[in-house]
Amino acid sequence: MSNHLAIATVSATLRDLVDDAASAALTGVSINVETGRPDRLVPPDDEAAISIFLYQITQNPHWRNDDLATRNMSGNLVRRPQAAIDVYYLLTFFGVEGQQHPEILLGAVTSALHREPMLSRDRIENVVLAEAHLAASDLAAQPELVRFAPMELSLEELSKLWSVFFQTNYRLSVAYKGSVVLISPEDAVPRPTLPVAVRNLYVEALAPPRIEAVSSVAGPRAPVVAGDEIVIRGHNLRGDETFVALGEHQAVPSLVTAREIRIALTEGPFPAGTLRAGPVGVRVVHTRLMGTPEVPHTGPNSNLFAIVVHPRLPGVPLPPTGPVNTYALNVEPTVGPRQRARLFLTGSAGRHSIEAAARTTETTSLEFDLSGVAAGTYLIRVQVEGADSLLAFTDTDADTVPDSYTGPTLVVTP
Repeated sequence: MSNHLAIATVSATLRDLVDDAASAALTGVSINVETGRPDRLVPPDDEAAISIFLYQITQNPHWRNDDLATRNMSGNLVRRPQAAIDVYYLLTFFGVEGQQHPEILLGAVTSALHREPMLSRDRIENVVLAEAHLAASDLAAQPELVRFAPMELSLEELSKLWSVFFQTNYRLSVAYKGSVVLISPEDAVPRPTLPVAVRNLYVEALAPPRIEAVSSVAGPRAPVVAGDEIVIRGHNLRGDETFVALGEHQAVPSLVTAREIRIALTEGPFPAGTLRAGPVGVRVVHTRLMGTPEVPHTGPNSNLFAIVVHPRLPGVPLPPTGPVNTYALNVEPTVGPRQRARLFLTGSAGRHSIEAAARTTETTSLEFDLSGVAAGTYLIRVQVEGADSLLAFTDTDADTVPDSYTGPTLVVTP
């Protein structure tokens, strides 16, 4: 990178290159090569001259992104900023037109810049030594040499360029582009930092976990009941750290392989009171262990797979107790205050659907009003968010003996 004298050094070095080419082309003729506007350099008709005018600079499109992230999150300088620019020059040729001096000078300069398109480090150093005001220039140390290429200006573009020179007749001209000039402030020095002690390189394959099926451990067609163990099947299920998420809550599974995961729907793996009956989404969540020491980082998640968790009635249902016509029934898992719950009674005395009493807190005991329920024995089911508790039934192999439900039952007395 170069300091603030870089642009001036490019102009002076280009002038030196052009002067050498012009002097060799017109021997015995005094040639004045100057940097500046062509309307300021109008020699007599019998004198030859070349004007080198810097008329534009632009950002270099290839180097501009190399200047990103010069400061860290705290605002401290971590690398020297640099401005990458391209410089545009208009070269104008003067001389005795009858002897075609402008054309000769144009041909000589064009040939020289085609033969030597780069400003060599030796030429830059010689110019800096000869020019006292450029003594502090360090353009010669710039890693990228400045290269010149002719610009193809249309007649309209050339006319617009010459229109900025007030009351000046057009002279034979050609435009050149110099690329690239890297400028960096000398006072922008990053703070010294310690070298990297440990390098950690991690490669993440584009293969996130994918769930293909979720079922009860009892079989692919068996319903999923609270307290059961479920089996998750799919691809790429094993990560550095693997979790199973039901809704918003995560738990560590008991078995993890690349194709299968097993986890129990109990309050062992999952936090107490977080399991719910009803439809729920299952996801496999991965975390990556990175750093020294290793720290968990967020990894890929699987697709969402929906299952229905059926509630369970633990133990044998007790007969109604407490207030008249009120029946308390224990259920698993915990029922939230906003979850809908109903009790279904099916017996020879009739069928009933009773909504659970309103709740303000989470509970594992639901209360139902049995007013209007006739005495008798009933099969009972609890439905939470559309998921029913299961009924027990006899399973015989004899074709003549029909299967029948056997429980759980509730006896309602007069």
